[in-house]
Amino acid sequence: GDYLTTNSSSDYTPGTSDFTLEYWYNPDENAVDFIIDAAAGSEIWATYCNASGQHKYRTDGTDRIISPTSRPLVPGLWWHVAVVRSSNVVKMYINGLQEGDDYTDTNDYTFNQLNIGRRTDGSFEYNGKISNLRFVVGTAVYTSPFRPPTEPLSAISGTKLLCCNNSSVTGATTGTLTSSGDPTASTDSP
Repeated sequence: GDYLTTNSSSDYTPGTSDFTLEYWYNPDENAVDFIIDAAAGSEIWATYCNASGQHKYRTDGTDRIISPTSRPLVPGLWWHVAVVRSSNVVKMYINGLQEGDDYTDTNDYTFNQLNIGRRTDGSFEYNGKISNLRFVVGTAVYTSPFRPPTEPLSAISGTKLLCCNNSSVTGATTGTLTSSGDPTASTDSP
């Protein structure tokens, strides 16, 4: 029952632009848990993990990019995840390495709100930690394998949301959040 929701704003609407969604996450368990879901009434745009420790990028109710079962994301460890659309091709990187296949994505995304820690309909709540979540519209920050950042993320050009990066549950460098349930802030970080 603990999750965060952004304010409703066209700032979070990527349309057909390039975008980068990245965050550090540390699951308490391997279960079907949504990390990010666009608040648009159905599974329009999301990332989530499953009981096998796979991380997935999902659009239009279909899994588009899936990390392999041979490299599960083990609970209790920090993982850096980045989902990047560059020139209508989406790639997912875990700890800086591309996982899964490219996805050709020409969707015109019109959502204007994000849920952090659950699916929009209130199901599949995430149990774990999230740190340094950044959503950038208009820029593909990563286009090839990279070394994950070792310092807190900063607001760069096009940053629409930068949160889960200070001692306040709803504190954000960029964007506005509300909390539901009883999420807590922690000094534990990647």
